[in-house]
Amino acid sequence: MARVFQRLAAVMILAPAIACAGPIDFPAGFAGSGSILNFNGSAQISGTRARITDGGFLEVGTIWSKNQVDIRKFSCQFTFQITSPTEAGFTFAIQRSGNTVTGYPYEFLGFTDTTPSVAVKFDIHPSANTTGIYLNGAYPNDDLPASIDMAPSGIDLHSGHVFSVLFTYDGVTLHQSVTDTTTSAVFTHNYTIDIPTTVDGIDAYVGFTGSTGSGGSSTQDILTWSYSVTPSSYDVDFSAFPERMQVIPRNRVTNSAVVPVAGSEKMGGFTAAVLRVYRNGTQVGTDQVQTLTYSSGSAPFSFSPTIPAELAHYDIELLLRDGSNQLFSVQRAQDIVAGDVIVIQGQSNALAKTISGSASAYASPFIRTAGIESDWPPASTASAAWMVAIGDGVLGNDTQNDIGQWGLVMANQIMTSNNVPLAVFNGAFGGRPIS
Repeated sequence: MARVFQRLAAVMILAPAIACAGPIDFPAGFAGSGSILNFNGSAQISGTRARITDGGFLEVGTIWSKNQVDIRKFSCQFTFQITSPTEAGFTFAIQRSGNTVTGYPYEFLGFTDTTPSVAVKFDIHPSANTTGIYLNGAYPNDDLPASIDMAPSGIDLHSGHVFSVLFTYDGVTLHQSVTDTTTSAVFTHNYTIDIPTTVDGIDAYVGFTGSTGSGGSSTQDILTWSYSVTPSSYDVDFSAFPERMQVIPRNRVTNSAVVPVAGSEKMGGFTAAVLRVYRNGTQVGTDQVQTLTYSSGSAPFSFSPTIPAELAHYDIELLLRDGSNQLFSVQRAQDIVAGDVIVIQGQSNALAKTISGSASAYASPFIRTAGIESDWPPASTASAAWMVAIGDGVLGNDTQNDIGQWGLVMANQIMTSNNVPLAVFNGAFGGRPIS
């Protein structure tokens, strides 16, 4: 039993972490965004959505920031949905040609011949399911290696689901993460690129391009969007912050969990700490704001947001506000949930490694574990990352996210019955006393 408690101690702590929203900040939709964004061609505001194409044939639409923004280091997060997806696609793009430019329709995705520029595509033309980076208006075709199929990661752009995308750029590497908010499937990729050199400047217009074809179309919507410049200097020391995919134990009376977020900013120059909570990629509630008061070079902050225990994905984001009222995202914990924690203890029957058949049908993005199932303490706590649990481990092998076939089936039944996420830790070991 000691080894499973070592894993619990390693992963149930709300541990610190570090990472960036600013002049472009639409966490609840695009109503009133006309003073900040330009909509060109087929692009328009539809309700609270920024619509790139609206289902017609041979459409081209672009959405650009009215002003150029700093592109040396940044974070960009948006959610999108493609409905009736039969042809073409869209890009997230950075360019210096102007805030009214559009490219060509069809498989050119409204981007081709836009230069100087950098774009990452989300391509459905006509049966594609691809992404990839393209420079200076290059034709975003499906040729390898530039075009990357996201299907092996479980991402299907034809599904009609809402997807959450996060780009972070540190001046050397552009990191891309795409999450299906319905299935929790995740695609990630890193691109090594010098963006300022590619676009010939440290400031550029940022936004989206998209198109439809002559024999098929699609309605392509951006639901939320924030783009933030990484500040030249800040020093945030977290004493509490959730980890990605963490299961936070719920209060069974209130059916919710408090998510502690606390720390201090030590560089100076910021006026407030701001906390945002997102459900399935969309902000819920209003910004929680605390004034920063510096004393002896440190300004503390502390938040206690509450999330309900339900089969939904929550993000927690901490931002800093400076004297010019600009926001900088410091850290965003993605896909956290409130739920119950189950510890399995026993011998080989409880360990339940694969003998025959598979338990994979019982896996769920809301059944999770962390650490490694091992009787060697250093291995057990070697990785504290939270992951979706599996059940088909191999006898004699230490598997990072394995909870055993019996454990997975049991967890699925409890989750389905109670509609509550679960963290499961299997501390069983064959042929030894239960202790």
